[in-house]
Amino acid sequence: MARTIVITGGTNGIGKALARHYTELGDQVVAVGSSEEGERRLREEAPKAHFVRADLSSLRQTRDLIERLSTEHPVIDALVLAAFRFNAARVETDEVRAHLRPLRDQSLAHGRRTA
Repeated sequence: MARTIVITGGTNGIGKALARHYTELGDQVVAVGSSEEGERRLREEAPKAHFVRADLSSLRQTRDLIERLSTEHPVIDALVLAAFRFNAARVETDEVRAHLRPLRDQSLAHGRRTA
């Protein structure tokens, strides 16, 4: 029986190798990546894998991905977290600030200092 396997970072490195491996075994693979180039690489090396574009550094895109996956795949048998994007400096986007603002405001209301 085929399993449904979601692989973040499924268009590069070990994630792509796993996508190829599991599709060759007959499993249904959903490879998550953030670029057209990654999609092209995946199509060349694991043509049976299903590609979904999402930038997991974006809260909105991550939430959209979760909604899409839960709608399209009511059962996910395995989740492989192979995405790797390192940033030595903290990056705070408007999206993150808006998400954190209520937490900061609540903390300040209770007399706690935040960074």
